[in-house]
Amino acid sequence: MILPTITKEMINEPPKEVDIDCLPQIIPLRFFTNIGTAHFEGLFIVGDSPVLYVFLPAARELSASLPRFIRWSRHSLIQGSVICIEDPMYYNYPNLKFGYFIGNKTEDYTKYLALVIKKIAFHNNIPENNIIFYGSSAGGTVGINVSKYFNNSLSFSINPQILPKVPRRFNDNFKENIGTDLTKINSTHYTKNALSNNNSKIIIMCNKQSIEDFRTIAEFMNENDIEFDSEFTIKNNVAIILYSSFGNPNPHNCFETPALFKLLQVLFNKLLIEKIPLNKDEYSEMVDAIVSVWNEHHNMIYNEYYSFIDYKIKNSYVFDENEIKNLKNHIYNGNLNANKKLSEIYDKKICPHIIDIDKIKNNTLYPDNIKYMIATFDYIWNLNTNCYDDDLFNLIMPYAYYKDPLSLVRLARLYRDGRGTSKDLK
Repeated sequence: MILPTITKEMINEPPKEVDIDCLPQIIPLRFFTNIGTAHFEGLFIVGDSPVLYVFLPAARELSASLPRFIRWSRHSLIQGSVICIEDPMYYNYPNLKFGYFIGNKTEDYTKYLALVIKKIAFHNNIPENNIIFYGSSAGGTVGINVSKYFNNSLSFSINPQILPKVPRRFNDNFKENIGTDLTKINSTHYTKNALSNNNSKIIIMCNKQSIEDFRTIAEFMNENDIEFDSEFTIKNNVAIILYSSFGNPNPHNCFETPALFKLLQVLFNKLLIEKIPLNKDEYSEMVDAIVSVWNEHHNMIYNEYYSFIDYKIKNSYVFDENEIKNLKNHIYNGNLNANKKLSEIYDKKICPHIIDIDKIKNNTLYPDNIKYMIATFDYIWNLNTNCYDDDLFNLIMPYAYYKDPLSLVRLARLYRDGRGTSKDLK
């Protein structure tokens, strides 16, 4: 079978409407369908093997136009068919950043999504046990949840959120746009409940260097009585794979490259095509190879990034807002090297917002970085200005997470006064 070449121009063409209950013999490349109040825009690329990859969207930047077909170019690496589909929540709520295909009080968009995929798969003679749901962050969350509607499918997610427990900023955005917070959504969307009566295989990759993600997965494992077993843990149909990449600028976004995706395909084929059951004896060596290459790739980028930072500091080049923001992201995720570099930048006054760090410079003599961080925090706090509130929160959070008493007291101040975070008197 000779497959057509797909270009970016082709996927940007206007979509054609399809009736999901009466699909045409050839499904158009760009299609849309409406179910209830949900508007689905999708991309369907036919392959030459009976395997279907469903690439699911993550959170969005409000400046990004819809639809976004994340990972559509991966089709060139795949023999099977590909569906990319946008979250209909974003069409209904233009300022929403995190949709999760939730729907509304009377409609479940995840169930609608399952219907669309089932119809297209059946129409193309693709069995449910040859379907792979693939996503990162919010897309990974949706992949886990939708897999419960399929028999023996595979869900693969990278650093997913675990509903209904999501970061505060996610929940604030959802509540502002939907009118309710994520803890009050229908429990059918809870990730834990998605595991009930679910015989699909669920693989979750989590970056240990991302505090937010690692904490999320640790809590998820605890709630589901899954005990850590090195970096590769299996319980029933759920596998947790831990990797360790610092990332640039955010370890949450240490996702796969095309080369890593090819490695993952070997894993997927072994599970779906060769039908080899998910167990450590069969898969440990392969998982170790994937994790090793994953870490090596992202940590090489990280090392190059900090070499560039050192070069700029040495030569007193001024850092712009985005470069400072990148370092703050690293600090938030517990990177002490970023904390040190940011202090050096403030010290040399080579950033847009200058802090006279000289008053606390003697604290750099402490071998314990916490003491220097506390001194830095107290100095910025005593400036009585709000322009450094994000710095305060990012400085203190990694240490407060590990329950350092002095850090916890200062974190409480931030929540009390609503500086760098939402005000919470509790």
